[in-house]
Order: sequence, then structure tokens, then C-alpha cells
Amino acid sequence: MYPQVFLQKPKERCLGVDILSQLGVNNIHFPVETAELFLTLMEKETEATVLQSIAVGFSHIDLEGNESLQSRICDKLALLKHHHDMDVRQGVTMGLAGHNNPIAITTLIEMMEDSDEEVRNWATFAIGQQIDDDNDTIRTALKKRLNEENSEIRGEALVGLAQRHDKDCLSYVFHEFEQDEISCLLFDAINELKERPIALYDKLLQLKSIADGNSVGQNDEHVKFDDYWYQRLLETIEICKPSP
Repeated sequence: MYPQVFLQKPKERCLGVDILSQLGVNNIHFPVETAELFLTLMEKETEATVLQSIAVGFSHIDLEGNESLQSRICDKLALLKHHHDMDVRQGVTMGLAGHNNPIAITTLIEMMEDSDEEVRNWATFAIGQQIDDDNDTIRTALKKRLNEENSEIRGEALVGLAQRHDKDCLSYVFHEFEQDEISCLLFDAINELKERPIALYDKLLQLKSIADGNSVGQNDEHVKFDDYWYQRLLETIEICKPSP
């Protein structure tokens, strides 16, 4: 079954895995059989590129209701959390995303401390937005990422805390305005807040003023934006606008 994935060349095996994992896109054909095959391949596969394809491939397979198979996948992927290739580790974060499984959650929290920025980013996104669980361990892990230099990682952590309605989230949002770079994820976090005081509205207006100054050459390194970022800012200002 599926002989193309057993080809000798790594590139061909990658192609076979990629095709199998996305046949039917959102309604993948033979999800259980495909997942079982990928697990078998992982037993002997040593090529990093193929392992990455398998890990990412798991993220495309809908196994809802099959907790036993999901658990086996999480166990296998967790074994690759310290793989020397960062692309494999990033693939692991994608494969584990969406699994409310203790092994998946524990592994992703550990990978939020990875040495590679992109791996930390994906792991933080997976924990913050792709997993429903909410406890002190998860919140503590997210709060640690608020100290990242990378604005995307901070933003993913902020959105995760906002979605969980953390009591300190509003103060974290205000603090983000003072950072060197502000991503659209700040606006996502604001949209999740239950409380949006007028001081937040004022902060957004100040940010718009800075952005408008940049557009006419009054550069401020604090704000780097494109049209999409600016549109999101305007939408968030409208959401936070006080009622007349």
C-alpha cells in the first residue's frame, strides 16, 4: 500500500508523504491508514527532510475521535523534540498542535524554550491558540514568552493569555505598546479582551499618530508597518472606541 513513500531517494519519500498527507485536503482519504503508515515509516527513517514531512503531515490528518491513534502519534513526535535539525523540531510543533493530549502539551511547553526562534514561535502558537487546555502551567509558560525580543512570539503568548482571560492580560497589553516592535498579534489580543478601558483607546490613537508620522517620513523605529498592519490598527481602534 502506498509504495511511493518507500522510494530510495529522500526527496521522493518527502513527495510521497506530502501527497498522502494532503489527499482530499480537509477530507483526507484513508486518514487512519495514512497515519499508521507514517508511524511505520518513522521507525526507520533517518533523513531529517523526510521526518519533517511526516511530522507536518500529521497536522493535515483528521483523527478526531481516535484518541488511541492520536496518543501514539504524540508519543512518537515527542521523541523528536531534541532532534538536531531545527526544521524537524518545527515540524514536531506543527504535528502536535491541536492535540489536547498530556504528552503533546508537555512537549510543546518544553519546546517553547527551544534554542531556535522559529521553533519557539510555533510552539507558543500551538499552546496559545491551538490547544484548549487552561491551567497554571500553561499560563506560566506563556508569560515567560512575553520577555522575548521577537514580537511575534510575544504576540502569540499575549493572544493565548487573552483567550484564557488571564487577570493580568490588560497590563501585559499596555506593556506591549512600549516594545521596540509591535505585531498585529497585539490587535488580536486586544480583540479578545473583555475589558477595554479608554486608556487603551488612547494608546491606539497614539500608535496611529506615530504610524501616520512614519508615512510622511517622520520615522520612528518603534513602529514598522505595512498596509495590512495599519488596517488592523484602524479596526482595533474602532472596536475600542468609547460609546457616545
